Amino acid sequence: MPTPSAAKRGAVPWLRNRIAQATERAAEKMDSDPESALRSAQATLDWSIRHRGADSTMTLKAKVEVAERLERLGRYEEAVQLRRELLTHFRLLVGPGDPSTLTAEGFQALDLVRLRRPQEALPLYQHVLAGRADALGPEHEQTLLAMEWLGCTLRSLGNLPQSRHLLQQAVDRYEQKGAGESEECMKATSHLATTLLEMGQVPESCELRRHILDVRSRTLGPDDPTTLSSLETLANTLRRLELED
Repeated sequence: MPTPSAAKRGAVPWLRNRIAQATERAAEKMDSDPESALRSAQATLDWSIRHRGADSTMTLKAKVEVAERLERLGRYEEAVQLRRELLTHFRLLVGPGDPSTLTAEGFQALDLVRLRRPQEALPLYQHVLAGRADALGPEHEQTLLAMEWLGCTLRSLGNLPQSRHLLQQAVDRYEQKGAGESEECMKATSHLATTLLEMGQVPESCELRRHILDVRSRTLGPDDPTTLSSLETLANTLRRLELED
C-alpha cells in the first residue's frame, strides 16, 4: 500500500494535467467567442480595480488581458491606451530599464505600428533594443527580436539602409550562435528580403527567399503552411525579377 507521501507525489502530475486541460479548454472557448472573452476580461479588471486597487499586481495582469483581447479584435486604439497606462505604471514602479517596462514598451510600439503610426513606435523600439542588449547581451533571442522590430519600423519609415543594416546584423548573430536555421532566424531573413526588395535589390531578395524555402522545407516539411507561404512569396519575387529583366 503506497504511503501518504507517495500518494501525494503521484497525485501532483495528475492535478497539473487536469489544470492544463482546463486552461486549454477555457482558452479555446474564449477564442471561439472573442467579444464574450473581452467582456469577461473587462469585468475581471473592473472588479480587481474596485477590490484590489488600480496598482495591484492582479489588476495589472487583468489590464494586460483586456489589452490582448482588444488586440485580437483589432481594436488597437483602445489597446494602445491600456498599454500606455501599463507603461506609465512600470516606469514609475520599477524604472525604465526593467524587463517589465521594456516588455510594455514593445507591446505599445507594436500596436502603434498596427495603427500605421511608426514614427511614435520608433523611440520605443530603440529603447527596447538598447535595454535588451544591455541586460541580456547582443546575441540573446530577445535582443535579436527587438533588433528585428526596429529594423521593420525603420523600413516602414523609409530608412531602408538602416533597416537593412539592423536586419542583417540580426541574421548574422543568429548564425553565429548556431541558430541559422531556426524559425526566428527565418523570420528575420524574410524581413531582410523584404527590405532588399524595396531597395530594388531583387536578385538578392530572391536568393534569400530561396534559402528560406530550402530551410523550411527541410525543418518543417514541404507541405507545412509556413513552407507553402514561403513558396508563394518566392514565386511573387521571381515574377518581379522577370518583369525587370
